[in-house]
Amino acid sequence: MKKIILPAFIATTLVTTIFANSNDYADKIAKLHTILSGNAFEFTPIKAKDGYDIKISSKNAIYKDVFNPNAKIHISVDEGPLITSPSFGFGKAGLKATGAIADIFNDKIASDIKKNFKDGIKYDLTGKVSFGDELKESIKIEPLSIADNDAKIEMSQTLINLTADLDKMISSYSLKLDSFKFTPANKPKEGVELKDVFMDYKGTQAPIDGLMLFGTSKVSIGNILLKVKTPKKDINISGKLDIVGDVKKVDKDYLDFIMKQSFSTEDKDTIALSKGVKAQSFDLELKNLGIKGMVDFMKLSKEQQELSSKMVEASKKNDDVALQKAIVEIEDINNKLVPIFNELIKKDKTKIVTDLELTSDKTSFVKLNLTYEGKPLQGNINSAFITLAAQGLNLFNGDINIKLDGNLANSLYPMSALVLGMLQSKGFATMKNGVYELNAKLKDGKVLINGKSYTLQELTRSLF
Repeated sequence: MKKIILPAFIATTLVTTIFANSNDYADKIAKLHTILSGNAFEFTPIKAKDGYDIKISSKNAIYKDVFNPNAKIHISVDEGPLITSPSFGFGKAGLKATGAIADIFNDKIASDIKKNFKDGIKYDLTGKVSFGDELKESIKIEPLSIADNDAKIEMSQTLINLTADLDKMISSYSLKLDSFKFTPANKPKEGVELKDVFMDYKGTQAPIDGLMLFGTSKVSIGNILLKVKTPKKDINISGKLDIVGDVKKVDKDYLDFIMKQSFSTEDKDTIALSKGVKAQSFDLELKNLGIKGMVDFMKLSKEQQELSSKMVEASKKNDDVALQKAIVEIEDINNKLVPIFNELIKKDKTKIVTDLELTSDKTSFVKLNLTYEGKPLQGNINSAFITLAAQGLNLFNGDINIKLDGNLANSLYPMSALVLGMLQSKGFATMKNGVYELNAKLKDGKVLINGKSYTLQELTRSLF
């Protein structure tokens, strides 16, 4: 099973990036799909008799040796003008390709894939390019079924649709999967089943330095079923999961990052296991993050991944010199996080807004609305962490609001119930109809409760 994890991950990325070109749009499409791969892969079009051959390579240390250097994906091109359907219109060129994903990879990986998938995972691509240089592609991947000593995996047909503006390099894509099932080989009554899986991404701004930054992503799973067998009984947990992410440009210097996650269920066993919780959600907003800091952080993360790969390879080969060199390089990269942090998180500007909500017979929540007030960091990564820790409550100003069902707290969060009970006994929190309530403010390194301010030490002494 481990042998196909990397190829499967790469294949999922590649199937969204197979394309064809014409003299006036080849470079644009190549650039677009390199960006879509996170700059991990490079697509090179080569003119062929009835279209183009596509070579895929990588300079990334993680992927550079996984591709077959002689492999080519043939794309047939029907040069326009074309009449398109179902809506009447004209297209510049029609695109078509079929093949096996296994053929893209080096001999070892291709052999592993073909051992598990007889036809090497077939794909079918169709698409068109409009006269306005809008690219549309649809990719179908055959249903998959694999079983080995580790597990059995079954997937329905995967459908991927892509739309892109080749001038602005703004793209949107979606993935639809009706079902996915994972069953451990020696535990047939356990595993995970997903139904009605839908992923969607809509780009809203042009890339920055080749990085897709601004856009909205959605993941929806109609039903998740987790099956676990214990000595006492079989446990089944099921429900619906939705995740939404949004990166919005505020102005030329700042962006907002928003993430919303929700899980809900009507299954009685699942509700019983979660002590009566029928739904839970978590919203996170990071407002006014520095765009330059975000771009630099994404680039640095890529460097860290590549260096980690080098360390693994050096360790496998027992190459102490290469290993020590990689360790030194990683330390240098970690130290670069300090100025990047200062560019990303801005004093008096960056805000953290969170809302964790649990729905049972009563609604419970923990809400934070905080503004960063920390001093700029200096030195290496270790001294920077020390500086952050030393600032304590001075790091943030803002509001803390907690409302927690006492029964739910006792069953799910006993430590929280203990703390809230102590706060209530000292008059810092209240209880109404079995629900704890706490409203506090952070201001200039102190906690304000009931109109009175406390340092952390003073608050601790008041409780104990």
